Amino acid sequence: MTGELGADIVERYNDSPIAAAALPTLTSVRPPYARIVTEVLRLIEIGPGNPTHISLPPELVVRASSSNRLI
Repeated sequence: MTGELGADIVERYNDSPIAAAALPTLTSVRPPYARIVTEVLRLIEIGPGNPTHISLPPELVVRASSSNRLI
């Protein structure tokens, strides 16, 4: 934390259209929706006999509400 208001804060999760339309625009986290769907369908196809753990990293979308040094 830098002590500056909004400097190190992620404002939204799921990167809704509101985050891009707000003033200032809000930094958010964008889940990898396409990859999530692909993995869910793959896991359904292989069936319940194959337990699996999958980690899909989200994308940080830096906007005006946060410092550019996060990029």
